[in-house]
Amino acid sequence: MSSSSPAAAGPAADAAISPVLAEVVRSGFVEGRHRGSLVVLAADGGVELALGEASAPVFPRSSNKPMQAAAVLRAGLELSGERLAL
Repeated sequence: MSSSSPAAAGPAADAAISPVLAEVVRSGFVEGRHRGSLVVLAADGGVELALGEASAPVFPRSSNKPMQAAAVLRAGLELSGERLAL
């Protein structure tokens, strides 16, 4: 069964339509390309720049943990040592 919809085609099709956001270059050769979407917000919260499918849902999982930890510490939760490391 075939579909012309990129979303139905899976990750390979998503990579084909997402712009290259970064290249890894070693000794003058492109070693890797990283595709995705990005949004830069202006000071007023408006979109300053959008690349790729900026309105697509994301699933950040563990990459949000440092921001979550900073937020709870700023909110007054007192943690240190091993508890903070978790």
